[in-house]
Amino acid sequence: MKIAVIKGGTRSGGNTDVLAEKAVQGFDAEHIYLQKYRIQPIEDLRHAQGGFRPVFR
Repeated sequence: MKIAVIKGGTRSGGNTDVLAEKAVQGFDAEHIYLQKYRIQPIEDLRHAQGGFRPVFR
């Protein structure tokens, strides 16, 4: 089984990286660095008039 490690720290090699590496030491892990991705704002419409738009139809 592989473990996904999602890193949201802003500094490579910073505390988040060090702690994440220690936490999964000895396991098969894939590290995903959020700073490498452009994440668009999300508008939460679940409680709005008209409600939630389903992803699948």
